[in-house]
Amino acid sequence: MIGRKMRKTIGTFSLIVFFLVGISVWLIHRENPNNSYRAPNTSPAAHQIKIDEYYRVETMSAKFSQIVYDDDAGNYIVFTDRLVKVNWDDRYIIGSYLVELNSKELEYLIVEKETREVTTYSSLKEFRQEKKEKGIELELKSKREFDWF
Repeated sequence: MIGRKMRKTIGTFSLIVFFLVGISVWLIHRENPNNSYRAPNTSPAAHQIKIDEYYRVETMSAKFSQIVYDDDAGNYIVFTDRLVKVNWDDRYIIGSYLVELNSKELEYLIVEKETREVTTYSSLKEFRQEKKEKGIELELKSKREFDWF
C-alpha cells in the first residue's frame, strides 16, 4: 500500500508536469497559431513567406518586412518595407504597413498580382470600400499565421 505522503508527492508531481506541458503547448500555439510550417533556422525576425512563384514576404527584423516581386529576370519590386499584416488570393495581395518605423499609424495596400499595380489607402474605411468594390473577400492576417521558409 502506498502511504499518504507518497500519494501526495505523486499527485504534486503530476500537477507540476501537467502545468509545464500546458504552458509549453500554449507558448507554441501563441507563436504559431495555425501550427504552420517553420523551416529550420527561421525566426520571427528572419524568414520568408512564399506567396507564389514571383511574390514573397521577406522579414529581416522585428520591424522590417517587405512584399517583394521577383521574376528572376531582373524585375525586382519592393511594395512596402514596414509590413504588419498580409493576405492574398489568386488575383490580389492585401496588406497593412506602418506609416513610419516607430509609429503605430497604419496605411493599407492592394497589389494586383498580374499587373503589379499597387494602390495605397490612408484609412481602413477606404481600404475596406475598395476591397468590396473589387470583390476581395480576404481579411488581413498576422505574418505568424503563414508558413515560414
